[in-house]
Amino acid sequence: MTTELTTQSAAEISRTFTPLGSSDPVTMTIAKVRELWAVPTKSGKLPTDRDLINFIELCAARGLDPRVQDAYLVGYDAKDGATFSLITAHQALLKRCEASPRFRGRTSGVVVLRKAADAEPVEREGTIVFPGETLLGGWARIKLDGVDDSYHSVNLAAYNQGFGRWNKDAAGMIVKCAEGGAIRKALPTQLAGCYMAEEMQTIEVSHRPASTATTAAEALKRLPETKRPEQEAKPPEQPAKAPEPEATTAEVEEGLLDPSPYAGEVLAALAECKTLEDVTKVSKAIEVAKLVPTDHQILADHFDYMRSALAK
Repeated sequence: MTTELTTQSAAEISRTFTPLGSSDPVTMTIAKVRELWAVPTKSGKLPTDRDLINFIELCAARGLDPRVQDAYLVGYDAKDGATFSLITAHQALLKRCEASPRFRGRTSGVVVLRKAADAEPVEREGTIVFPGETLLGGWARIKLDGVDDSYHSVNLAAYNQGFGRWNKDAAGMIVKCAEGGAIRKALPTQLAGCYMAEEMQTIEVSHRPASTATTAAEALKRLPETKRPEQEAKPPEQPAKAPEPEATTAEVEEGLLDPSPYAGEVLAALAECKTLEDVTKVSKAIEVAKLVPTDHQILADHFDYMRSALAK
């Protein structure tokens, strides 16, 4: 992977690098990240230049390609102000395994408790939980040449967010979390700081419907102008408008928000894929400029599901 950094001013910082698994270089600028790959907070706050630069540098250091939803920048409202975090897609972690010459396979599954009074927790490969069983958590094992297996298990109670996909497929979600931990343990140098949305319980991603603010730039236009201290005491000439309602992660995952028309075309093409190579071709053909912030999470979930289904 090669990188090239160009700096004139903060607003003109440009980083060009070739992501892992791609032959096409990507050039990331503050303006491009803010427009295409940054999701505002629920209250509409946008990332600072420092947030955007950190995202660019981490993508370059880890070889993440935001064009194919390897990573995106998500904001959430905290007590001390807006905080932005890089979210890594499940597919990006699997790419690292695939690219490592020492990689020799992975297994993962659920931890369940059977109904019998004297039953002990059982680790089962896959995500099936039978009637009468209680799902306790997930586990994963990564096999590498020359070292002990990387094993990681997680407790469902520590991750279950109680809404959206967790209500529909808790087994699949907790196994994803276990796989993420096992892969990072196996390849710490390459994946330090790379966490999936499923693992970051405190983040409530703010997505806007395509019919309202479709990009961070449009959200910026709707924010009130910053006033100087001496102006704050003066009453406004016109009453401030109430903020528009925004959608939460739960609404996205429950299917209350539809993908944009362009993302719908991508999903239709994805549904026709018969091999992992077909999925890669569809992913590379995506015109990122046509996506809206809502689309990134939707497409990432569908691509993850299709890759997992075809890999079996």
